[in-house]
Amino acid sequence: MPSTFAHAIVPSSCLTLSLAARLTHKQRWHLLLVAVFLGNSPDLDLIPAFLFPAHFDSIHRNFGHNLFSIMLLCWLGAWLLRRYVSCDFAGARGWGWSIVCVTSHLFLDCMCGADPDGIRYGCPLFWPLSSGQWLLPWPIFPSYSINLELHPLLAFVTSRSFWHCALFSELGYSAVIICAWFTLIKAVKRLEKLAKKCQSTFERTSRVE
Repeated sequence: MPSTFAHAIVPSSCLTLSLAARLTHKQRWHLLLVAVFLGNSPDLDLIPAFLFPAHFDSIHRNFGHNLFSIMLLCWLGAWLLRRYVSCDFAGARGWGWSIVCVTSHLFLDCMCGADPDGIRYGCPLFWPLSSGQWLLPWPIFPSYSINLELHPLLAFVTSRSFWHCALFSELGYSAVIICAWFTLIKAVKRLEKLAKKCQSTFERTSRVE
């Protein structure tokens, strides 16, 4: 499954590539920090899971990765962007970029590979109404080998498999996703310029006639 690193790198890089030119140096740093927080915000359910390790599997993913909690996190993200980055993020713009950051977490989690038992875990988007796992057809993020005798969080932190996947596989796939986003942004900007140029040409032609 994607680690904290992937969840931080993808939204922060995508927002920085998209908005850095419009912000001051201080605002860029604030944007980076907010994006890192929002990208990992669904994993806030790790806090109660850490306190109650016996119920770790029933708390983590369920509490923070459903549509109800996601809507609350998107509201929080819109407020943080407007409050700590720029007032330009008021209204729909703030909500839009907040949704991009928060849902990037779900997007990555839905691309988890199978565990040693051959089971893939995604996101229970309609929990608690349904415990069904939603998955994307690209299982690119590998699972980890952990020591089940340890506390679940300690098992990940002390797992050599975790660090190997996080530092190699995850960073590589994250870079591909960021490059795809950058290409999309460039394409949209070129289309906007082309549309403005066509509109300007049409207006000049209309005045001549």
